[in-house]
Amino acid sequence: MAKIDDCAEISIDLLLSSQYHLSDRDFSIDQSPTESENQPVQEKSVAGRKKKKITKLLAYFQYLKPTKRRVNMEYLKISLLRGFKRALREVIEGVTPRKKVHGIDPNDLESVRNWDNFCAFVGTNPFLETFAPTKAGPATEAKAKRSNFFKTQTKTFNDSFCLCFFSNAIVRTAFRLYLDVIFTHEDSESLKTRLKFEAIGMWEEGKMESWRKLKKYLYCGWFQELKVPDEEGEENLAEVKA
Repeated sequence: MAKIDDCAEISIDLLLSSQYHLSDRDFSIDQSPTESENQPVQEKSVAGRKKKKITKLLAYFQYLKPTKRRVNMEYLKISLLRGFKRALREVIEGVTPRKKVHGIDPNDLESVRNWDNFCAFVGTNPFLETFAPTKAGPATEAKAKRSNFFKTQTKTFNDSFCLCFFSNAIVRTAFRLYLDVIFTHEDSESLKTRLKFEAIGMWEEGKMESWRKLKKYLYCGWFQELKVPDEEGEENLAEVKA
């Protein structure tokens, strides 16, 4: 099993072979969703503290009933990173998920195709097996199983942990492929079911605009805010081509 090396040099040819074509230059979430009826959940500002882009974006999402509170990044990180690690384990074990955030409908060809893309990339990069175990998370994850593996990690999925976790370009590429599985269909009801929260608004197009901005943030904006160093050419990576 490969060891983690935050400074590992990754071949850009290998990275680009994943069929990505991303443009970080096009990333922007400062604009409001196109639907004027979409009103963000109001929140108190903290004096002297500049809001992160994701804080502004998540103001257009709320948890499902009965709370209907604004979604926070901590919940999103935990849900996606635990799901990503679970998906890696399922690929290694040869299991096709039917439930959870990345559940696959065998009758949905596009969903199956995106899962196959993810599986193929993981299969050709055994280095990713290092990130699959539950003990390869914060110190509070799988505490009973932890030995010296990821021994120095933080206790939460905070920015320090995420910076370490995504410091390798192969991991970022695999995560983007994982997002393609979750966001297979531009359907707010499907995404609400998967992620357990919903976009605010009366019209489908306005809600989907919020979902698109969230996906784009997770593709590249998150890594920008974490200040993850880009590999050469990575700024040109984006959605998997059809």
